[in-house]
Amino acid sequence: MDNFSAPNSHYTEDWPEDDTLAMDYIVNHNRELSLSIDPKRKVYVAAARRLLVARQNIAKIMPRNLFRDSAWDVMLELYIGTAEQTDVYVKQAIIASGECPATAMRIIARLEKSGFLCRTGDPSDQRRVVVSLSRIGMDAMEMLLKELDGDTLKSYNPRSD
Repeated sequence: MDNFSAPNSHYTEDWPEDDTLAMDYIVNHNRELSLSIDPKRKVYVAAARRLLVARQNIAKIMPRNLFRDSAWDVMLELYIGTAEQTDVYVKQAIIASGECPATAMRIIARLEKSGFLCRTGDPSDQRRVVVSLSRIGMDAMEMLLKELDGDTLKSYNPRSD
C-alpha cells in the first residue's frame, strides 16, 4: 500500500511514514480528542475504537485475506469521525481500509451506493473529499455497536466521565 500524508487537519506534523503506524496514530490521536457528544454515543465511539484496535492486532498476526473486512474498517473509522463531528477525508478512509487506493475507492463507492455514507467536497479545499456516514449508516452502526458492546452500555455511568 502506498504511504499517504496526514489526511486530517487535526493531525500534527509527526504523521508517521509507515501505513501501519499511521493507522495506530489515527486511533491513538483520536482517543485524545475531547468528545462533546451525548454520553451514550461516547460509549459507542469507545466501542468502535476498541474494535479498530482489535482489528489492527488481528491484522498483525493473521493472514490479511482471512480475517479482514475492509468495509467494516471504513465504517468504524467513519462512525468515529461522524460521531465526533470531525472531517474524515477519502485518504483517511483508504488508510483505514488497509487496501490499495483503487480497492478502497470501490469499497467507498459500494457503501455510498448502499446509502451508508455520503461524499461531499471540502469547501476549504476543492481537491479534498469528505466522507461521512449517512443517517442510515449512523443508525446501523449504533445498532451494531449496541449489540456488540451491550455489557459496557448497561454498566455505563455518564456522571463518572
